[in-house]
Amino acid sequence: MTACQFSTTRTTIRAGVSGGTRAGGASPKSWASSGQITSGVKVPITVVGHGVDDIFAPGAEVRSSGTFDIITSFSGYSFPRRKGLPELVEAFCEAFRGRSDVRLRIRSHPTEEVREIVERSAAGSQITLETLRWGTPDRVAWFLRSGHVLAHPSRAEGFGLLALQGMACGMPVVSTAVSGLADFVSTGRAIVVRSGPLEPGYSWDNQPGMQHSVDVAHLAECLSLAHREFSSWSAFARTNARNIREDYSWLRVLAPLKTVVDQFLELSTGQELPNTSGQDCGQP
Repeated sequence: MTACQFSTTRTTIRAGVSGGTRAGGASPKSWASSGQITSGVKVPITVVGHGVDDIFAPGAEVRSSGTFDIITSFSGYSFPRRKGLPELVEAFCEAFRGRSDVRLRIRSHPTEEVREIVERSAAGSQITLETLRWGTPDRVAWFLRSGHVLAHPSRAEGFGLLALQGMACGMPVVSTAVSGLADFVSTGRAIVVRSGPLEPGYSWDNQPGMQHSVDVAHLAECLSLAHREFSSWSAFARTNARNIREDYSWLRVLAPLKTVVDQFLELSTGQELPNTSGQDCGQP
């Protein structure tokens, strides 16, 4: 995010204190705005999503020449079960057990829970666990380009940013379309995994959350499809990447935020703001 974009966001927070209850508010995802309305928020809620940096674009792949790599990545400290790791490992084993030419690469913190999930089901399958080190966007983009297919069968997601970044890089993405993912994952953009209704999930400080179930058999079918028809899905994904990068450019996704900021400031200052809709904050 540029200094201009950061300043805009900071202004939103400050102005919201005085004008937010009258002008409206902002939410990062549709599911979150629905929750705010359900909880009793009476003002209009504008959805202001996440953008993708320019580094996330189709580029030179750095894939292994010996295996077909299905990749995933998440923080091992943020509920690997919520991210659908047990379902992903089970589905991968169902689809590719005994195959030495197809590999599941899991990039995460090697916590005891992550290791237990992987080791319990990995016998006879090519599954590797790579240590996740916090890195810059270019390192994340490099990781994405090192795989053939991105798998992201999350049961509950705040942003779902990795799936969005994978699409921007032109990768075939196998993903659920729930919670934070629902704003951009669809059958026209990804291979969508069937999910079930909300159910009590895993807790944080003894506060249970609600999460969707994942259809493991259908996830296995989706992974097999991505592998079997990789050439066509890869061509489709690279074409779709242009639309993703345009639809989720920072300039475009921050435009609704500017409208909310202007409303906040006009109410708090009583002065009409100059029209700067054509001003370009620049690229992140």
